[in-house]
Amino acid sequence: MRILDLAFVSKASDSSVTVVELTDPGVAETLRQVTDAQFDLLSHEDLRTVSDSLAIGSSALVVVWENTWAARLAAAVRGPRVSW
Repeated sequence: MRILDLAFVSKASDSSVTVVELTDPGVAETLRQVTDAQFDLLSHEDLRTVSDSLAIGSSALVVVWENTWAARLAAAVRGPRVSW
């Protein structure tokens, strides 16, 4: 598994929303090992959808990951075919 992108979304009791993303100053520096692999795949619309569905006083961690085994499987499926 490889993490491609992640964000933390929180809705306060006054309904204000806070979003912390990997690309935010300070966060990227702290999580450099993760940010080297990220592709900024979460859009503002994605995060707005998440925040709209959050109950007041709750939070969510949104993660986009790649199943690295799936890439190997796809390569094997697309590989050379054997004729009988």
